[in-house]
Amino acid sequence: MIVVVTGPAACGKTRNRDLLKSIFGCRRVVDSWEPKGRGCGESLIPLRDGDLVLTTAGARSIMSDREIARFKVDIHDFAAVKAKFANRDFLPGAS
Repeated sequence: MIVVVTGPAACGKTRNRDLLKSIFGCRRVVDSWEPKGRGCGESLIPLRDGDLVLTTAGARSIMSDREIARFKVDIHDFAAVKAKFANRDFLPGAS
């Protein structure tokens, strides 16, 4: 399974990548990922089972990507994750 956390730029996804990785039990973080054809980011890094993917892309764009469609995917909005795990020490975003 791949866990995808989506949210606007500078909302805190990257600053909290280690905490998110721990919460979801992921093995590796792929930051600034974009669906093929949408941007450059780290899209050239092949995704692997157990990855935590951080992106600004929406769910529809994510699921239309052929590479990610090969996996079971669990998509979460960053703001919703912060609310659900409010007892954790999230760092603020850059904005």
